[in-house]
Amino acid sequence: MSFIDASGIVRRIGADAFLQCTDDDNDGVPDDGVVADIIADVDADVRSILVGKGWTAEQITRLESDANLRRQAAWIGADYTIARRATEFAQNPDGSNAYTMRAREARKAVTAYATMELRSVAEDQAGASANLQSTINPSSLAGGKPFVFAADPNAPSGTKGPGGF
Repeated sequence: MSFIDASGIVRRIGADAFLQCTDDDNDGVPDDGVVADIIADVDADVRSILVGKGWTAEQITRLESDANLRRQAAWIGADYTIARRATEFAQNPDGSNAYTMRAREARKAVTAYATMELRSVAEDQAGASANLQSTINPSSLAGGKPFVFAADPNAPSGTKGPGGF
């Protein structure tokens, strides 16, 4: 499965623009290879963001059906699709198109998922995270061990030991 399909892109840019950007042989039908390349590129982008933040392939697979991540991927796909015909669509002086800014926001949202700032509705709402396959140490809940927050791994101090508030 993938985070994106052609219908998500069509809903964002319209069927006419989609056809114009993906019909390289001018037969009036989107070219399967072109569409597959766009989908593969977007899927690779979303996966690379998640992998870059430590997610495993198994964890990522569980998120493929998440509606919000699929929506964000579709905005990235809209940008990639329109960019294929840069000379035929209005471009900004920096080479971006009408969907570039929305695609940047989509990448930020995917990054927020990757860093757990946003959570998938596919996860349990309380307790262990189903997506991360984490567990809750019952002894810490029962007063056995103190609960300790881990420090931010990106902290300028470079320390990765126990942190606090």
